[in-house]
Amino acid sequence: IRLVEEKEKATRKHIGELKICGMKEDRSIMKKIKRKIKLITLLLLCLFFASSVIAENELSYQKITFKEDGDRYSVAIEYPQAKTSKNTPQNIKTLNKAIFGFVQSSLMDSLPEARVEDTLDYDDEFEDFWKNEYRVEFSIDSFSKKIVSIKFECYQYNIGAVHGYSSIRTFNYDPITDQIIQLKDIFAEGTNYLSQISVYAIKDLFDQY
Repeated sequence: IRLVEEKEKATRKHIGELKICGMKEDRSIMKKIKRKIKLITLLLLCLFFASSVIAENELSYQKITFKEDGDRYSVAIEYPQAKTSKNTPQNIKTLNKAIFGFVQSSLMDSLPEARVEDTLDYDDEFEDFWKNEYRVEFSIDSFSKKIVSIKFECYQYNIGAVHGYSSIRTFNYDPITDQIIQLKDIFAEGTNYLSQISVYAIKDLFDQY
């Protein structure tokens, strides 16, 4: 009987110890869960405030399309313009003028060539195919109150050519200073940046091909 009682006491003690250990483990797990919840909450708050700041600085824009069609040519040039209202700051209006000025000087310079009506006598069955074509589309990397960066992808085909050719032109602008950002502006004055870029570009091309 005494042995049985001692075994029962030992069993109850062991069960009690297990319960205490289990409770300690549960408390430890709960602490870890609470820490993770606090961390996730903090991250979400940071993301919320960051997105709020970004949204506050972002500018809305609309796509403008210039189209022109002739018997032997087709032109379509797209570019963005910031949406404006009576309360729009002057620098945003200046931004729109800068974008349009860039489009006129750097993108519409190919219009005279595209407008040329080729006089070669092509067969009637190819009449719709043989046309000069000039097309410009854009994508936005940044369009905010602090920096505007636009990539223009150009495609041109001239009558009689085997294929057309493409080019990329970029527009980078600082709305705060009302200045177009050029390549030289991101390097220290007097830096021979073109030489350094050439070395890097040549090495990268050799590595690829």
